[in-house]
Amino acid sequence: TPAVLTVGANGTTLVADSAEATGLKWAAAGASPIAYTLINAGGTSLSGSNTTTISGFSGYNFIKIYIFGASGTAAIIPRIRINADSSSKYFVSGLYIQSPASTYALGNIAVQNNLPDTADAFYIGYASTASSILTGVGTIEAANSTGIKPISIQYAFSAQTDNQRVIGNGYYTGSSAVTSVSVIGDVNFDAGTVYVYGGV
Repeated sequence: TPAVLTVGANGTTLVADSAEATGLKWAAAGASPIAYTLINAGGTSLSGSNTTTISGFSGYNFIKIYIFGASGTAAIIPRIRINADSSSKYFVSGLYIQSPASTYALGNIAVQNNLPDTADAFYIGYASTASSILTGVGTIEAANSTGIKPISIQYAFSAQTDNQRVIGNGYYTGSSAVTSVSVIGDVNFDAGTVYVYGGV
Protein backbone atom coordinates (compact mmCIF):
# COMPACT_ATOMS: atom_id res chain seq x y z
CA THR A 1 0.00 0.00 0.00
CA PRO A 2 1.53 3.31 -1.01
CA ALA A 3 2.25 5.69 1.88
CA VAL A 4 3.38 9.30 2.05
CA LEU A 5 6.39 10.36 4.05
CA THR A 6 6.20 14.11 4.47
CA VAL A 7 9.27 16.29 4.20
CA GLY A 8 11.59 16.27 7.19
CA ALA A 9 13.03 19.10 9.23
CA ASN A 10 15.70 21.35 7.77
CA GLY A 11 19.12 19.71 7.76
CA THR A 12 17.84 16.13 8.13
CA THR A 13 18.48 13.31 5.69
CA LEU A 14 16.44 10.30 4.55
CA VAL A 15 17.56 6.95 5.99
CA ALA A 16 16.23 3.38 5.92
CA ASP A 17 14.46 2.12 9.06
CA SER A 18 12.54 -1.17 8.98
CA ALA A 19 10.62 -0.21 12.14
CA GLU A 20 8.86 2.62 10.29
CA ALA A 21 5.63 2.01 8.35
CA THR A 22 7.18 3.37 5.15
CA GLY A 23 10.58 1.76 5.77
CA LEU A 24 12.12 5.22 5.78
CA LYS A 25 12.56 8.11 8.16
CA TRP A 26 14.19 11.52 8.43
CA ALA A 27 17.24 11.70 10.70
CA ALA A 28 19.92 14.20 11.67
CA ALA A 29 22.73 14.41 9.14
CA GLY A 30 26.04 12.75 9.95
CA ALA A 31 28.75 14.61 11.76
CA SER A 32 30.48 17.30 9.73
CA PRO A 33 34.24 17.32 9.15
CA ILE A 34 36.43 18.70 11.93
CA ALA A 35 36.31 22.50 12.02
CA TYR A 36 39.62 24.06 13.06
CA THR A 37 40.11 27.49 14.63
CA LEU A 38 43.42 29.34 14.90
CA ILE A 39 43.93 29.75 18.65
CA ASN A 40 46.86 32.18 18.58
CA ALA A 41 45.70 34.74 16.02
CA GLY A 42 48.47 35.66 13.60
CA GLY A 43 50.80 33.04 15.05
CA THR A 44 53.38 33.41 17.83
CA SER A 45 57.04 34.21 17.26
CA LEU A 46 59.61 31.74 18.59
CA SER A 47 62.51 34.17 18.30
CA GLY A 48 64.44 35.24 21.40
CA SER A 49 63.47 32.40 23.72
CA ASN A 50 63.96 28.68 24.17
CA THR A 51 60.35 28.23 25.36
CA THR A 52 57.22 29.59 23.70
CA THR A 53 53.86 28.63 25.21
CA ILE A 54 50.38 29.05 23.76
CA SER A 55 47.81 28.62 26.53
CA GLY A 56 44.32 29.40 27.74
CA PHE A 57 42.39 27.19 25.34
CA SER A 58 39.94 24.44 26.18
CA GLY A 59 37.17 22.33 24.67
CA TYR A 60 39.14 21.25 21.61
CA ASN A 61 39.26 17.55 20.73
CA PHE A 62 42.11 18.03 18.25
CA ILE A 63 45.15 20.30 18.47
CA LYS A 64 47.49 20.97 15.54
CA ILE A 65 50.89 22.61 16.09
CA TYR A 66 52.37 24.08 12.91
CA ILE A 67 55.95 25.37 13.03
CA PHE A 68 57.28 27.47 10.15
CA GLY A 69 60.78 28.79 9.50
CA ALA A 70 62.22 28.01 12.93
CA SER A 71 65.95 28.01 13.63
CA GLY A 72 68.20 28.14 16.68
CA THR A 73 71.01 30.45 17.66
CA ALA A 74 73.19 27.32 17.41
CA ALA A 75 72.65 23.59 16.92
CA ILE A 76 69.25 22.88 18.47
CA ILE A 77 67.05 20.00 19.65
CA PRO A 78 63.42 21.22 19.52
CA ARG A 79 60.59 19.52 21.39
CA ILE A 80 56.86 19.96 22.08
CA ARG A 81 55.51 19.90 25.63
CA ILE A 82 51.89 19.65 26.79
CA ASN A 83 50.46 21.59 29.76
CA ALA A 84 54.03 22.54 30.84
CA ASP A 85 54.34 18.92 31.99
CA SER A 86 58.00 17.87 32.08
CA SER A 87 57.38 14.50 33.74
CA SER A 88 57.82 11.13 32.01
CA LYS A 89 54.45 10.95 30.24
CA TYR A 90 55.55 11.14 26.59
CA PHE A 91 56.14 8.29 24.18
CA VAL A 92 56.77 8.34 20.41
CA SER A 93 57.78 5.50 18.13
CA GLY A 94 58.77 6.14 14.55
CA LEU A 95 61.54 7.12 12.15
CA TYR A 96 64.18 9.74 12.15
CA ILE A 97 66.06 10.34 8.92
CA GLN A 98 69.46 11.96 9.18
CA SER A 99 70.79 14.06 6.30
CA PRO A 100 73.88 12.72 4.53
CA ALA A 101 77.07 14.70 4.07
CA SER A 102 76.66 14.53 0.30
CA THR A 103 73.62 15.56 -1.74
CA TYR A 104 73.66 12.20 -3.50
CA ALA A 105 74.57 9.95 -0.58
CA LEU A 106 72.10 7.81 1.36
CA GLY A 107 71.41 9.23 4.81
CA ASN A 108 70.91 7.31 8.04
CA ILE A 109 67.41 5.97 8.72
CA ALA A 110 66.62 4.64 12.17
CA VAL A 111 63.62 3.28 14.03
CA GLN A 112 63.46 4.81 17.48
CA ASN A 113 61.32 4.93 20.58
CA ASN A 114 60.92 8.36 22.18
CA LEU A 115 63.13 9.74 19.42
CA PRO A 116 65.60 9.61 21.14
CA ASP A 117 64.40 8.64 24.62
CA THR A 118 63.36 12.18 25.53
CA ALA A 119 60.74 11.65 28.22
CA ASP A 120 60.02 15.27 29.21
CA ALA A 121 58.46 16.26 25.85
CA PHE A 122 57.94 15.08 22.27
CA TYR A 123 61.22 15.14 20.35
CA ILE A 124 60.74 16.63 16.86
CA GLY A 125 64.24 16.73 15.38
CA TYR A 126 67.82 17.89 15.56
CA ALA A 127 69.73 20.60 13.66
CA SER A 128 73.50 20.60 13.55
CA THR A 129 73.79 24.26 12.49
CA ALA A 130 72.12 27.58 13.29
CA SER A 131 71.22 28.03 9.60
CA SER A 132 68.94 24.98 9.51
CA ILE A 133 65.23 25.72 9.19
CA LEU A 134 62.49 23.66 10.91
CA THR A 135 59.02 23.20 9.43
CA GLY A 136 56.26 20.69 10.19
CA VAL A 137 53.11 19.77 12.05
CA GLY A 138 52.12 17.78 15.12
CA THR A 139 48.59 16.63 15.96
CA ILE A 140 47.19 15.80 19.40
CA GLU A 141 43.95 13.80 19.47
CA ALA A 142 41.44 13.38 22.33
CA ALA A 143 42.85 16.65 23.66
CA ASN A 144 39.70 17.46 25.62
CA SER A 145 39.58 14.09 27.40
CA THR A 146 41.05 12.92 30.68
CA GLY A 147 42.54 9.81 29.10
CA ILE A 148 45.56 9.05 26.95
CA LYS A 149 46.11 11.50 24.08
CA PRO A 150 47.41 10.00 20.80
CA ILE A 151 49.88 12.17 18.90
CA SER A 152 51.44 12.18 15.44
CA ILE A 153 54.44 14.26 14.38
CA GLN A 154 55.99 15.17 11.03
CA TYR A 155 58.80 17.70 11.29
CA ALA A 156 61.87 18.29 9.17
CA PHE A 157 64.92 20.55 9.11
CA SER A 158 66.24 21.92 5.85
CA ALA A 159 68.79 19.73 4.09
CA GLN A 160 72.01 20.35 5.99
CA THR A 161 74.56 17.77 7.12
CA ASP A 162 73.46 15.76 10.18
CA ASN A 163 70.00 17.32 10.42
CA GLN A 164 67.04 15.07 11.14
CA ARG A 165 63.52 14.61 9.84
CA VAL A 166 61.14 12.94 12.28
CA ILE A 167 57.98 10.96 11.48
CA GLY A 168 56.29 9.24 14.41
CA ASN A 169 53.20 8.33 16.37
CA GLY A 170 52.79 8.05 20.10
CA TYR A 171 50.85 9.28 23.08
CA TYR A 172 50.80 11.50 26.15
CA THR A 173 49.53 9.90 29.36
CA GLY A 174 48.67 13.05 31.33
CA SER A 175 45.13 12.87 32.70
CA SER A 176 44.19 16.54 32.23
CA ALA A 177 42.67 18.01 29.10
CA VAL A 178 45.14 19.92 26.95
CA THR A 179 45.09 23.64 27.80
CA SER A 180 48.55 24.66 26.57
CA VAL A 181 51.36 23.57 24.29
CA SER A 182 54.97 24.74 24.33
CA VAL A 183 57.71 24.68 21.71
CA ILE A 184 61.03 24.34 23.52
CA GLY A 185 64.68 24.05 22.60
CA ASP A 186 67.95 23.39 24.37
CA VAL A 187 69.11 26.79 23.03
CA ASN A 188 67.14 29.90 22.06
CA PHE A 189 65.32 30.16 18.76
CA ASP A 190 66.28 33.11 16.58
CA ALA A 191 63.49 32.76 14.01
CA GLY A 192 60.23 30.99 13.35
CA THR A 193 56.51 31.12 14.04
CA VAL A 194 54.18 28.61 15.66
CA TYR A 195 50.48 28.39 14.82
CA VAL A 196 48.18 26.36 17.06
CA TYR A 197 44.78 25.27 15.78
CA GLY A 198 41.95 23.71 17.81
CA GLY A 199 39.36 21.41 16.28
CA VAL A 200 36.01 20.05 17.45
